[in-house]
Amino acid sequence: GISNIAALPIAVKTDQSNEVNYKASDFLWGKNTGIAPTKDPVSMMVKHLTSNIIIKLVPGDGYSVDDLATAKIEICGLQTNATVNLTNGEITATGISADITPINETTQYRALVIPQNVTGIDLVRIKIGDNTYLLNQTINLLPNRQYTSTITINRSSQGINIGIGEWEEDDMDYGGTVG
Repeated sequence: GISNIAALPIAVKTDQSNEVNYKASDFLWGKNTGIAPTKDPVSMMVKHLTSNIIIKLVPGDGYSVDDLATAKIEICGLQTNATVNLTNGEITATGISADITPINETTQYRALVIPQNVTGIDLVRIKIGDNTYLLNQTINLLPNRQYTSTITINRSSQGINIGIGEWEEDDMDYGGTVG
């Protein structure tokens, strides 16, 4: 039994690193009115009340695709609980903030989150070996919306970044015929 249809408590999993927990974090809602009883099935369109965050990592200076494959990602500081008004589908974030571990889909990471307004927080934490990178972000997460964050990661070493310049071509061929 639902004690209050105007404030059904829901939550997303903080560990969405596997498909079961990822899918268990979604909440679908739909409503049909004025339907008369019938022997035929009633069609209903539902929508996601959660937001979907996709993180794509791009190697910058000093990193390769293989380096980024070892990355540990967290989506930080988001409320993971909410109440849903079942009469109209409104969702309201509640409770304390937590970090969410997204599912790794080889070329990207994905997490379902409670819609909320995020203002100037370190939203994404990326750990590669001993290095930690933070992406500070302001974003209004809305229900049934997907947000993509493509992040280019550059390696830095205590204020000194060293790059190797391209070879200069002299446009000459120093080969010949032998024999």
